[in-house]
Amino acid sequence: MAKRIGVSIVIAMWLQGCANVPDPADIPRIEPYDLATNFLCEFHDAIEARHLPPNHFVFKSDIAFQLILTAEENRDQTGNVTFVWPIQFGNFTLALDGGAKRQRIAEHKVKFAQGFDTIKTLKHCEHSDPTAAHFYPILGTLGLDRVLDRFIAMHEISEASTNEDFIHTLEFHLDFNEGIKPSFSIEPAKGRSISGELNSKADRKDRHKLSMALSTRQPAAKKEKTEVIRVEITNLPPSAPSALSPNVSAPPAPTVKIIPRVIEERGDARRQNQERLLRSLERERGLQLEEDIRDRLRELD
Repeated sequence: MAKRIGVSIVIAMWLQGCANVPDPADIPRIEPYDLATNFLCEFHDAIEARHLPPNHFVFKSDIAFQLILTAEENRDQTGNVTFVWPIQFGNFTLALDGGAKRQRIAEHKVKFAQGFDTIKTLKHCEHSDPTAAHFYPILGTLGLDRVLDRFIAMHEISEASTNEDFIHTLEFHLDFNEGIKPSFSIEPAKGRSISGELNSKADRKDRHKLSMALSTRQPAAKKEKTEVIRVEITNLPPSAPSALSPNVSAPPAPTVKIIPRVIEERGDARRQNQERLLRSLERERGLQLEEDIRDRLRELD
């Protein structure tokens, strides 16, 4: 009996140790702030490398970013043990199994905009650790210098083209998985056996989608502002009637006339352009979702 108990303890300890497999959740996550810094720094380096003059149209342009991070984690741990005992006319088998499946899905959406004149003035631009790009290519060099070159080329072909938003999208799919599946079989006596296995696995799927919209600022829209210049009051009542003339009728009510002045003001061209670019990215995402839905419906037909 002591021998059987010892064997059972050893098996339990072994299976417990096998359950501690490498977990994709141990891979550090990335923060949106780190990504935003990486994007801006890459554009900063591209601007510096091209030695653009101060009056270049790029410095009167803005860029808007929309970053969508989706992460899905799955953990699956199952196990079973089978006991076989001989009986008079055959064998009696007892199988035990159990398991747990867990899933977690998260989505982060970040939107921000910046002017290229501000990006040029960035100081102490620190890039992400190059080793991080091994796990997350979106932290590496994304080729944003080519995006800037295409935007400049559009302007050189036709200045009218810069009135339209230049939209560029990058998508990264990352899949991590680990697993282990040990098994055992013991025959303590003739005709008797104990067998079992453990299946432990985990995976994580990261989806990173970066959309960018670039555009040259247009003259800010005019806004009208009304202010009061002066107020004129006419038909003022005379002095109060004396006791000698009590039957004098009451004078008409005074008339108040407000003289307004309309002032035209121009808004902030930078802010209006950046807000418009962010709305443009949101519309682009809506159109993409509609197209994805139509594709799914066609697959179901």
